[in-house]
Amino acid sequence: MDTMNTEVDVREFLEQFSLDELKERKVLSSGQDNRLDGKISAHTLVVLMRDHNVTRLTSKESGWYVDEHGNWANPISKSKTGITKGDSEHVRALFNNQNQHINPFYKK
Repeated sequence: MDTMNTEVDVREFLEQFSLDELKERKVLSSGQDNRLDGKISAHTLVVLMRDHNVTRLTSKESGWYVDEHGNWANPISKSKTGITKGDSEHVRALFNNQNQHINPFYKK
C-alpha cells in the first residue's frame, strides 16, 4: 500500500502482513494471544503506518482511530483520547477493550 494521505480500516491494514512479521516488528505481543499492547504496539504501529504512507487507521465498528502523529481515540476506554508520546498509562488505553474489534490476529 503506497498511497499518500490515506485512511484505512485497521483490520484491513494489519491483514496485509503476516503474523510473524507483526510480531517481529513488535506491533503484536509475543504471547499466544497476539494482542496489540499499549506503549510498545502504539509506537510500532505508527511507524508501520508511516512506512506505508497511511495517515489514519480507523475502526468504524468501534469508533477507534490512530493517526500518523500518534493522536488517537478509543471510545471503549475510560481514557478516550490521547497521543502515543504521552505517559504510559494514557498510551495503554489506546488498545483497551479493542483487540477483538481491531486486531484480526487476536486470540481470546
